[in-house]
Amino acid sequence: MVIIEAKSIQYDVMVALPQALTYMMASSQRSSDRQLFAMITNGREFCFIKLNQKIKPEDSPTYTLSRVFLLSETENQLYEVLQILKSLGQIIITNP
Repeated sequence: MVIIEAKSIQYDVMVALPQALTYMMASSQRSSDRQLFAMITNGREFCFIKLNQKIKPEDSPTYTLSRVFLLSETENQLYEVLQILKSLGQIIITNP
């Protein structure tokens, strides 16, 4: 499953992190998905999140963040963002 959380371009992309993590935690409790990912964006910056599954029920959940990808004129990283989304799609298709 992939969750997408978007905020206005006037905000830093990390403003979306708490809300995306809340959605991810709620989804992990309702679903049997073993792999849970999210993308947060403000239209100019993109960041990916992976929720790391708990090994034991008493463990606290953890998450991993990608670096922030930029769509500025000097460093347009749109192709990298699209490659990551394509890879996530393949993971979801092959591991339902």
